[in-house]
Amino acid sequence: GKIFLLLTNEGAWYKNLFKKYNLLRKNNCREHLFHFIPGDIRILLENNHFSYIRFKSLDFVRAPIFIEDMLFKICPRIILRFLFRITDVFFGNIFNDKGGSFICSAVK
Repeated sequence: GKIFLLLTNEGAWYKNLFKKYNLLRKNNCREHLFHFIPGDIRILLENNHFSYIRFKSLDFVRAPIFIEDMLFKICPRIILRFLFRITDVFFGNIFNDKGGSFICSAVK
């Protein structure tokens, strides 16, 4: 079988930059019971006999939700999605696994 995961990345570059805020957020976050980095997921999958484990990081540059909502109201969605995609491609080549989210796929 195949597994696909989409998770928030605790190793995101901006979470490391704002460590104090990130720790406060983590301690007060009731929506996310667990916090992972791609390396944690790789170990979990390998320990459960998955192979062909692949990762792709996303969301390298994001704004707080209320700002993104405002931007989507005043700017066409196609333009903002294009800008987010361009930043993901650019920063993905530099920071690799440091995006705000990541997709993982594996086979068992």
